[in-house]
Amino acid sequence: RALRPLIANGWVKSGRGKDDRTKRYELTAQGKQVLRKAFALWNKAQSRLHEVIEPAHIRALGSLSAAVKRKGAQLEITSTVGKRLACGRGTGI
Repeated sequence: RALRPLIANGWVKSGRGKDDRTKRYELTAQGKQVLRKAFALWNKAQSRLHEVIEPAHIRALGSLSAAVKRKGAQLEITSTVGKRLACGRGTGI
């Protein structure tokens, strides 16, 4: 589903994969151009952010982001195990 808008905009094209069970997706020339522009804008935004936020705060944001990712992964695992137990399927552990 997430690729549909990219395909519709002509940024990604799909084709056959190695066999009938798979598909291959790749960026079109236009997609590569859009990606280059997006990276340039992202880098500009990052540079601007570093100009207005103190380095210590940038590091704190990085640490917070890492902690949220770790907790998110733990929550996902807990949620999956809980769902399996609630359905009586066990965990396979």
